[in-house]
This record gives sequence, structure tokens and C-alpha cells, in this order.
Amino acid sequence: MPGINEANNTDLKYVEKLQQLGWERGDTLLYQQEYALSLEHQEIFW
Repeated sequence: MPGINEANNTDLKYVEKLQQLGWERGDTLLYQQEYALSLEHQEIFW
């Protein structure tokens, strides 16, 4: 059905609930964006 975005109908209520819990647009839900590297790993990768 052209013109209908399923995400608007399906996910909006979940987005609104997450926002009530403090989630903001751009936040990720599935993984950690940054990881602290040990000194050993810093020497290897930096």
C-alpha cells in the first residue's frame, strides 16, 4: 500500500514508551557505542 509507513503504525507506541523511560532519538538499543580499551589494546590499536 503506497503512502503508508508501517513503522508509524507499529513502532510509534514503542518509541513513545521508550521516550517516557528516558530514551532519546539517536540512542542505541542493541549495542554499546563505546568500549574502554585496556592499556594493552590501546597500544595495539592506537
